[in-house]
Amino acid sequence: MSTFNGKIIEISEISVDRFEKNNENSLVYFLSHCHTDHMRGLPNWSFQTSLLVRPEVFLYATPISVKILKHLYPQIESKLIEIEIYNSTLIKIPDKDTHLTVTALPAGHCPGSVMFLFETVDKTILYTGDYRVSASDLRKYKAFYSLGKVKRIDKMYLDTTFFNLSYFKFPPRSDSINHMFTVIQEWIKQSSAHIIKIVPSATYGSEYLFMEIAKIVGMPIHVNPTTYNLYKCIPEMDKSITLNSTETQIHASCGSQFKKICKENNETLIVRTIKPSTLWWKNKNMDRIQVERGDYRVCYSCHASFEEIEQFLLFLKPLEVHPCVVPDHHIEREQMFELLEKVMSSYRSKSSEENEECKLFRDSKNGTKTPEKNENSELEDVLGSPVNTFKRKRLWLQTEKD
Repeated sequence: MSTFNGKIIEISEISVDRFEKNNENSLVYFLSHCHTDHMRGLPNWSFQTSLLVRPEVFLYATPISVKILKHLYPQIESKLIEIEIYNSTLIKIPDKDTHLTVTALPAGHCPGSVMFLFETVDKTILYTGDYRVSASDLRKYKAFYSLGKVKRIDKMYLDTTFFNLSYFKFPPRSDSINHMFTVIQEWIKQSSAHIIKIVPSATYGSEYLFMEIAKIVGMPIHVNPTTYNLYKCIPEMDKSITLNSTETQIHASCGSQFKKICKENNETLIVRTIKPSTLWWKNKNMDRIQVERGDYRVCYSCHASFEEIEQFLLFLKPLEVHPCVVPDHHIEREQMFELLEKVMSSYRSKSSEENEECKLFRDSKNGTKTPEKNENSELEDVLGSPVNTFKRKRLWLQTEKD
């Protein structure tokens, strides 16, 4: 669950992935992807009104995200601007004699999800949003290079969801999906009465999983109308989901409530349950399927592991790091900061020789606070991030303006 307050301190005129309170006064908005914890304030009448009455103020997102936003909030369609992945876009700051260059880079979290590389006259800032991209693929992003060298990143706003040694290394998603395919195929080939129940960790966030399973198994996943209407905004999911329960043996949250399926109480059917998740696998062997009370559990993550985050940091060597997912428990929080300090110290000495000091952004002088309840509970159910399953309060970093 993101704890980022939406403010890029170095570029005060913009807000990213937060659209409430002081963010309503921003002059340029960006959305990295359409998960609820990155859309706070978007459903609010006050934000939408503020956006609509200012002719030069717009919200930038990828084409897929814009399509979803138009479906959810048609009233602000005129204020949405598509930003193409990989292309650098020059944006004028309204009422200011300044410009901002932004490059959207694939984040690998869900369809349409991106990182934002912001470049001004004197600063280069990377906001990762939620991401999972291998270190080897990240090194191929041309936007990270200038004149044959890795760009200086003044500050990185970093997805630290699983920056914890308990989640040191995740299996590649392709391996996790292959494990699931083996379980599914062995089961459904026995008869048409053998069906699969997939229990996702959130109502929204299984896009890649459903696409890949549908592709390799050769049948779509039956979902509920609400999920279907959102996923249909993603062109790649055309043949991955269905509202017709009779054309598939694979079902996911298609019943009367989340995690239930439409054939739950049909005694003539034989159900095998698969639970793809991440949190359950803490300190466990994540490379294989585990069977618990008859349910097949598979480690599947759309966020980077500790190792993947570490490699990303060592590649870009940012001068300053702002963790965007901060644990509520003080021991876990301090452990995360200590790990970040340790990784940064491994390249800090060289930076010091170049008269640059690497800093870890704690925001301790501003304290913390718990966010107010989301005003749109239905949206929370539909677009919940996979990490909504954390059973703890959410910590939010407070800006000086709050």
